[in-house]
Amino acid sequence: MHKLLIFDLWNTLIKTRGPRFVERMSLIFSELSGQSISVDEFQDYLRSTGSLHQEIDVTELAFEFWSYRFGTRSPGSLAHRAVSEHEAFVASAHFIGRGDQVLSELRDKGCKIAIVSNATSASVDVIKRLKINKMADEIWLSCKTGFLKPDPRAFASAANHFGCQPSECIVIGDKINTDILGARLTSMATVLIDGQFEEEIVAPNGSMI
Repeated sequence: MHKLLIFDLWNTLIKTRGPRFVERMSLIFSELSGQSISVDEFQDYLRSTGSLHQEIDVTELAFEFWSYRFGTRSPGSLAHRAVSEHEAFVASAHFIGRGDQVLSELRDKGCKIAIVSNATSASVDVIKRLKINKMADEIWLSCKTGFLKPDPRAFASAANHFGCQPSECIVIGDKINTDILGARLTSMATVLIDGQFEEEIVAPNGSMI
């Protein structure tokens, strides 16, 4: 009997209209510096410096990357641009298909739901705006827990919180190298989806399909 459903967040439950947060920030750095800053470069910086492991203000993050990348004082417009793009990113986030209804239906069936995601603090405001914190029993973001998927501890910490064994958990996600790998390393069952809730994932009897 499975007691806990662990959902990934981005591209499993929600996505954005337009560029992702890392794409928006990379474009800002490129425009203000006159140099080409790729999404991969900025994303590698987030991983290598542990920015995904801690909750950090978007302005502080922009300043730190600028100092690291260019070794100079950041331009005065950087803070304004970073905040503006952050707000646009948050406003553009939306559920994929019937993602919000799926969560509500699962809760109504008595399922415990946890969200486990590799995410910067930018995701915190998205979660609040979409009220995901009211649809899930607990939310574990890497910027708060310090555990970055596929680290098994990202999933084990959620199971331990509910007093569940790995065999009592199902992980639902869209990425093999983070969601599925990490869950399997923790001996949890998995459901790999394509990021689209266009069809039901809950059968009438409440079982996963």
